[in-house]
Amino acid sequence: MNSLMLLHIPHSNTTIPSYEDQMIKNKDVLEAIEKYTDHRTSELFHYDGAERVEYGYSRLFCDVEKLEENEPMEALGLGILYEVSNASRKYPEKALATYKEHHKKLLETTKKQKEMFDKVVIIDCHSFSNEQAVEQGFSSNIPDICLGTDKIHTSSELLRLCEEHFEKDGYSIGVNTPFFGTIIPLELYGDEDILSIMIEVNKAIYADDEGFDRLKRSIGVLLGEIDFLYG
Repeated sequence: MNSLMLLHIPHSNTTIPSYEDQMIKNKDVLEAIEKYTDHRTSELFHYDGAERVEYGYSRLFCDVEKLEENEPMEALGLGILYEVSNASRKYPEKALATYKEHHKKLLETTKKQKEMFDKVVIIDCHSFSNEQAVEQGFSSNIPDICLGTDKIHTSSELLRLCEEHFEKDGYSIGVNTPFFGTIIPLELYGDEDILSIMIEVNKAIYADDEGFDRLKRSIGVLLGEIDFLYG
């Protein structure tokens, strides 16, 4: 790898392990997979030379972006293990084991990147639907792209670069709206040589092939700009 960037892609997969056979057959789970999956983000976010940490299962099996403690979405049934999945779930301990494995990999990869480059830029790669934005209380002025930040790990320079790039390409921007925050391995929180920003793209803007191709090009150019700025 020859880039200090790390692409974190936690919600692109739709796979449920075969041993959770009742979950696979559950109509509510299948509908939730369609609704909550960040479809095609694994394709949208690509940069030659960047490290990638992708979760290998659906977030309906386990949501690796949720907190182990004090998770605000737990009240909505959307914690690490979603309420809709638990009725047909047989092995919660196996799902939680993959949570630990994913975060161990993210931590180790971040450390390795820092050893190589002295700095890491984590791009937390997501998508959202207008329906999900409404669930968060946003019924109007839903942006094309949401940028999520952290007060320590998102520099004003990185945020400004992302904002200006997407606005130049004709996309509307929300900062920490309708979603907020970005991922940083907890063990490394406070290390200012680790930068992170979440890029959430509205599914409506890449629903057809033309929109997908346009957005993928825009993201690719932005990742190149970030790599050039910090590399």
